[in-house]
Amino acid sequence: MKFAVWVVAFLMNLVFQSTLFTFFQIKGVRPDLLIILVIFVALFRGPVEGGKAGFLAGLLEDLVVGQFIGMNAFIKMFVGIVVGLFEKRLYRENLLIPTAMVFIGTFIAGTLFILLFNSFGPDIKWIEGLYSLVMPTCLYNTIIGFLIYKPIYRLHKHFKGKRWSFRQIF
Repeated sequence: MKFAVWVVAFLMNLVFQSTLFTFFQIKGVRPDLLIILVIFVALFRGPVEGGKAGFLAGLLEDLVVGQFIGMNAFIKMFVGIVVGLFEKRLYRENLLIPTAMVFIGTFIAGTLFILLFNSFGPDIKWIEGLYSLVMPTCLYNTIIGFLIYKPIYRLHKHFKGKRWSFRQIF
């Protein structure tokens, strides 16, 4: 049941990201709602849950819109693990810390995307890719992360004592 809730949450974010947020593009860049959610899961639940959430979110994204199946799954899983490593070291009640983690996690994901895309597909120039793709996405995600963090944090605190994990399927 809880797995189904996660799948629905990721699918809803994916639908919003690929439909509604196409109207809010800035210079062809739109936010990556899935990476924001993965980063928040990793901050709340640690590297294992963050990695699993990232893999699930990335795989769903790959199956719906991806050119290279598994690339987004790997990238989001990696970001979920890296951000999750800081779970116990960060003061999550301070809004600036999770907001900064959204920026850092998005930057890592964007950089990995350019690296992997250059390995398997057409060449993206590093500086141009960082300037025109990664940094605008980082800024966009940071703003959205700042706006939605408090409600998501309240939900996390509400469900914290309950068994709310991916353990049932992995």
